[in-house]
Amino acid sequence: MTVLSTLFSTIYKKIDGANKQCAMEHGYPVASIPYCPKILAQGTYKRILFNAQNAPKVLLIMAPDGAELVDPKSLAFIQEQLRNAYQEQPTLMQHLEDPFPRNTIAVSFPMFNFSVESSFHEFWPVNKTEIPENAYLTYQLQSENLQLTYYNENKIQYLAGVTFFPVLNGKAKCIENDRAAFRIATGITEPYPLQDRNLWLKKIRQHIYGRYCSVAGKRILIDCEDVYVRHWDFNHITREWFKEACEECLVDSLTYKFVDPKAEPAKEKSTSSVLEQQAEARFQELVGNDPPVYFTHRETGERLPKESQPKITEIASWIMENPDYSVHCHSALFQKFLNGEPDPKKVMMVDEEVQCDDLEVHEKEEIVSLGTTLLEEHKISLINLLEDFDVIPSSSD
Repeated sequence: MTVLSTLFSTIYKKIDGANKQCAMEHGYPVASIPYCPKILAQGTYKRILFNAQNAPKVLLIMAPDGAELVDPKSLAFIQEQLRNAYQEQPTLMQHLEDPFPRNTIAVSFPMFNFSVESSFHEFWPVNKTEIPENAYLTYQLQSENLQLTYYNENKIQYLAGVTFFPVLNGKAKCIENDRAAFRIATGITEPYPLQDRNLWLKKIRQHIYGRYCSVAGKRILIDCEDVYVRHWDFNHITREWFKEACEECLVDSLTYKFVDPKAEPAKEKSTSSVLEQQAEARFQELVGNDPPVYFTHRETGERLPKESQPKITEIASWIMENPDYSVHCHSALFQKFLNGEPDPKKVMMVDEEVQCDDLEVHEKEEIVSLGTTLLEEHKISLINLLEDFDVIPSSSD
C-alpha cells in the first residue's frame, strides 16, 4: 500500500507540475478581482512584519497554529525572495531569520513606494494624498502560487505588490518556474513614480529594464548588457532562459527619450535631421566613435584605412557604392546587425589571417516591421536582426 501510495503521489506531482508549467507558459489574464485559493478559508489570523520606521512590509495569513499545510521548501523559497528584497533593512532581516511555520498560507509584500494594507491583495502608494480619484487596482496570476497586484494611474500600470501562496503538501513545487516568473515580473515593471529608465537601479546594477513590445504583444524583460539589446525570457516548459533579438526594442534603445507625463507638452522638433542626430549620438555612445566594422578589398584583401571608413549611419549606403569592398569576417555579426542578414548561421568567424568574402548586402530592402520603418526614418538600415538563442539551463526541482 505504501509503495502504491508513493507511486500515485509521484505520478500526480508530475501531471500537476506539467499542467502548472503549461499554464505559466500560456500566461494568465489581468483581472479586476484577485485570485483567492480555497486554502485561505482556513486563515484564522494575520502577522505583520514592520521595518525600523514602523511601516508594514510583510503580511502573513496564518492557519490555526500547529497545522502543517504547506511544503517547507516552498516557504524557504519565499523567505529567500524576501531576504533579497530587504537585505538592506536589518530590522526586517531579523524577522526573516527563523523559518516561517507551516501554517503560513499566504505571504504578501509591497514594491518600493507602496505599502501593504489589511488585505493580502491590497497595495497602495505610501503617499496616499497623491492618489488620483481614477486610480484602481488590477491583479494577475503568474502561477497558482504567485499573484501580482498592479496599481493603475493615468493609463500606466505599476507593480504595487506581490502575494505568494506556498505550495500545499502533495502538490508540484515548480520552484524554478516561480523564481523565473518573480524575476521577470519585478524586472519589467515601471518604477513608481514614473522616471527615466536610464536612472533605474535595475538598469544600472543589473543591466535590465522592462518595456512594452508590440512584437511580443506584452511587457518584456530587456537585457542591455551588450551593445545591442535583446529580449530575455524564460521557457516554463523546458525551464530554460533564452535571449532573442528584436528590431523594435533595438530601435527604442537607440531613440528612447523620457517624457514626464506630468510635464507641460513642449513643441516637437520633428525634423529628420534631429532624429538622425539623436540616433547616431545614442549609437556612438554605445559603440564608441569608431564603428566596429572593418572592410577589406575583395581581390587584394587589403583593409580599408581607418580615415576612409564611413560613418555608422552611412555604412549600408557606402557598401552599395563600393562593391569592391566587403565586410571583414570579424565584423560579420555587426554588419548583420546594421544591414540585415536573414540567416545568422551564414556568419562564420575565422582567424584574422584568413581573408573571406563575407556577407552580401541585399540591394532590395523590404519593410518587414515597425523596427525597419523607424530605422529608415533615422537613416539607419536594419532589416532582420536575428540571432540564435542563448540558452541557460536551469536546475530541476
